[in-house]
Amino acid sequence: MQQRWYLLIDLGTGGIKAAAVATNGRVLASAFRSIDTLFTDDGGAEQDTDQWWAGLVSAVRDLLDDIEHEPDEAAASGPCTGIGITGQWGSTVPVDVDGRAVGPCLLYTDHRGAPWTKPLTGGRIAFAGYAPHKLAQWLRLAGGTPNPGGNDPTGHAQSLEHARPEIYAQTATLIEPVDYIGMRLTGTCATTPAAMVASWLTDNRPGGPVVYDDVLVRLARRDVARLAEMRPTGARLGPLSDAAAAEFGPSKIVPAGTAVICGVPDLHTQRSVQERSPTSPVTSRYPPRPGSRPRCRSRRPMFFDRPHRFRVCAEVPTSLPTITKRAARPCAGSAIQRSAKDRPEPSATTRSPRRQPLHQPAAAV
Repeated sequence: MQQRWYLLIDLGTGGIKAAAVATNGRVLASAFRSIDTLFTDDGGAEQDTDQWWAGLVSAVRDLLDDIEHEPDEAAASGPCTGIGITGQWGSTVPVDVDGRAVGPCLLYTDHRGAPWTKPLTGGRIAFAGYAPHKLAQWLRLAGGTPNPGGNDPTGHAQSLEHARPEIYAQTATLIEPVDYIGMRLTGTCATTPAAMVASWLTDNRPGGPVVYDDVLVRLARRDVARLAEMRPTGARLGPLSDAAAAEFGPSKIVPAGTAVICGVPDLHTQRSVQERSPTSPVTSRYPPRPGSRPRCRSRRPMFFDRPHRFRVCAEVPTSLPTITKRAARPCAGSAIQRSAKDRPEPSATTRSPRRQPLHQPAAAV
């Protein structure tokens, strides 16, 4: 009986990885290609998107060749069931109307946008670079804020607009790396709230709409016309294009039309693969420990603590396992945090003694 398997892609900062993974979590084959990073004297950090794609094509060709030349694997493996994408986030790729990159990818360590981001987040009264009224709106809706240092998509957009107007004029959309890989695979330019989390442009509260928030877009001074189409996290992006399938070589085990799922940043991907029925959704969150509270009460829930954002759509044939990352595990403190009423009262012997003054007053004569 042929087993179902997925082609998984992880675009890391140091290299791109591709793996063929069966539904039981077994890795059938894998390959890796390194990626170069250009650091500039003015605080820039860039990568070449053409090197990404060339490395991905080479890695996929290698792993497909390994599968076909292993008799046991070739006999047990049918056509690829689906393609999943994960990778670095908080980086920016400028693309034109035809989906071609018109400039290098600005990495999450590129802080050349700081001169324009500091006035954006600050004000007449500011603390640590943030004006209180702006900070309150970002935290209330998105759960986070752009970095005054400029090393995030907000800073990248400001840097391109002011320091590289020739690139910005050709740019139709500013997208994340995982969305760029998805676009090269399918020809469809779209993103998700998870992929855009470092842009802080979506309402990340439970039950929030899957759209850009007008207030946050205005605060970040982003051009909404240069933002990609928004889709639910885990949605199907589209079928693998004929051109991409042809570049993967003559092998027929990754045919054109294979389902490609919208990319998810490596922070959000789950570690374990769970067997599910073909129509049941899967959430990318660890189950809580027995007897523990689901969320720490002493901190604001982070974006990746919200399971409603990570449901796979019913059109996906089965739950799609993603490249595993330890960062997806929720904060360990949230599993052991107890409320004040659950804590035992300290005994008299364990109470801290009252602090004594440093200098005793002189005795009266």
